[in-house]
Amino acid sequence: MRIRTLKETEIEKWIDFVWGIFPYESRAYFENQWYNDPYRNIYGILVAVDESDSILSTLRIFYRELNVNGGKVRSGGIGSVGTLEAYRGKGLAKAIFKEAITVMENEDIKISFLLSGFQNEKLYNSLGYFKSSLKFKTCAVSQDVSDPVDYTIRNIDMDQDLTYLIKMHEHFTMRFNATVVRTESYWKQWFSAISGETKVAVTHLGEVIAYIHIADGDHLIQVNEFGTMPGYEAIFDAFVFNIAKEKNLQSANVVFADAIHSDLPVIETKEAGLCMFRLIKPFVLNDVEINNTLQLIEAIKGDQAESKMLLWMTDDI
Repeated sequence: MRIRTLKETEIEKWIDFVWGIFPYESRAYFENQWYNDPYRNIYGILVAVDESDSILSTLRIFYRELNVNGGKVRSGGIGSVGTLEAYRGKGLAKAIFKEAITVMENEDIKISFLLSGFQNEKLYNSLGYFKSSLKFKTCAVSQDVSDPVDYTIRNIDMDQDLTYLIKMHEHFTMRFNATVVRTESYWKQWFSAISGETKVAVTHLGEVIAYIHIADGDHLIQVNEFGTMPGYEAIFDAFVFNIAKEKNLQSANVVFADAIHSDLPVIETKEAGLCMFRLIKPFVLNDVEINNTLQLIEAIKGDQAESKMLLWMTDDI
């Protein structure tokens, strides 16, 4: 067994491999993650191969910038981690992770992050990754939500709405930490390729004041992202109610990041899974040098009781 970088000619074979590891996703999901990622880099895909050059295990580094207390920090997200069933338990995942950490060090990446199931926490702890709480809450969609402003709802038009989307994302999302910094190409390529639907709230003057991305589903409204223009933060509850009404789901529940303020009746609050970080290289943040992972997680949490960390599911890797 040896570990190497994937070759350009192997992309389709690699997509088939990852799809085989995660068959509950569609093949198009992994195609989109590669072809619609404006920051894709073949050197970020590592594979463990046997003597016949067959892929046994893989891992992908997603090149991103994360916002931490207003600073843009070069980061590497870890995704598409998988090993053929016959080769699990042989240390391949650890070996390929260690190689990825070396790659990130050589490319001057400061932070690595990943999302995973709770069953993998021990493995990732052993590789230097530690969790920061990412909570989601489930609420009942209320029948008596009043609108703070008059607006209509329509589907997103990326060309027409992009300027508004950028402003709303910067206003609402960038107040938090570990959020993914976005460029126009990221909006047009990555965001546009995500399954689900994006709705915008538009005033009678034609101003877009809020947007919401909802996952596909028939009986539950899962909010994967939300943003507003300044002064319209209180629109969330009514926005969700009106979308539920539009879908004939007035009695449905809605799931969304705990960072979004809402007065809807809470059914439960729980962690969405493991959201983990590892410091790859020390860096200076607001004149303070971040030298270890625990320092990094404290910086991401922020100086308040509730964590300031937020990672939209639309940025999930």
